[in-house]
Amino acid sequence: MQREDGPMPPASLDPFEARYMIGSGHVLARYRGRPGAGYHAMFGFVALVVALSASGPAQILFALALLVPIWLMFAIVRVTVTPSHLDVKYGPFGPRIPLAQIDSVEPTRYHWSSWGGWGIRRKLGTGEVLYAMPGDQGHGVRVRWTPPDGRQHSAVVGVREPSTIVDAVAAARRVLPPAAAGHALPSGSTPSTPSAPQDPAGDQVDRGDIDVSR
Repeated sequence: MQREDGPMPPASLDPFEARYMIGSGHVLARYRGRPGAGYHAMFGFVALVVALSASGPAQILFALALLVPIWLMFAIVRVTVTPSHLDVKYGPFGPRIPLAQIDSVEPTRYHWSSWGGWGIRRKLGTGEVLYAMPGDQGHGVRVRWTPPDGRQHSAVVGVREPSTIVDAVAAARRVLPPAAAGHALPSGSTPSTPSAPQDPAGDQVDRGDIDVSR
């Protein structure tokens, strides 16, 4: 697995990231989360039910034309950090956050049951939004930011190795022009980078692009 701690060449980005997520400048860190077999099995089961209940080939084709794009669209969570933005996309949806507006960013843990499931979820009362899918083992990044309207937003993004994203955001903010760095990250938002975790075979897991489907 390629180590991706520094600026990444354009060839390492997929077409969606290259077009919609890099903003101005190169990519400092990137995460891709993919679902496990359960996600694909769920869509396969739905497709089977539709096929068995359809009255003819036309209905089957129509249902598949709706299901397949949804299946593909929501089969990936992307996170990129550039010198100017933190960009989160679950399928095509998610915030593009200017680094200068970030109040805090930190590793966190979440449990899907407290959000009512995976996907894009908004917590009643707080308005905090979750972007996550099965496979990140409950690890994530919590980011809070305040846009010019003064209303603070908060999101939890499922990321298997959150320190990669947290450290990249902190490093990029340190070199922002003084006029752009309107918010100071509180102490504790940039914990020291832990040693790389071990996989079951005993090898170190590289930081950066991680396919969680394995």
